[in-house]
Amino acid sequence: MAAGAAVLSGAAGFGVAVGAAAFVGGFMGSVASQVVGKEMGVVESFSLKNALSSGLTSVATAGMGAAMGVGADTADTFTKLNSAKKGAKASLDAYGAATMAAGSYVANIAANKLVGK
Repeated sequence: MAAGAAVLSGAAGFGVAVGAAAFVGGFMGSVASQVVGKEMGVVESFSLKNALSSGLTSVATAGMGAAMGVGADTADTFTKLNSAKKGAKASLDAYGAATMAAGSYVANIAANKLVGK
């Protein structure tokens, strides 16, 4: 649970534990949404490939966020600090958000190719 919170906040840096937590979060989120979609009748069948692709994409985007300095105590090239809040952590600025969107798109395509979709 703590590792998952660290992934979301970007505070953990990026290591094996953070990467594993990101993978599990993306994988389980996909599994849960597919199960709910199947019960609602909007998903025809469960896809393990979709779940694996979601997990891999989550690892890539968590790594990109850590590399861009999200969750750090100081702002960097792609981040900004909310100076109105004491102890604020860095979040993506407009350039960082655009870079993350482009990187996530590429990571998703790569993950789909990797799992054979």
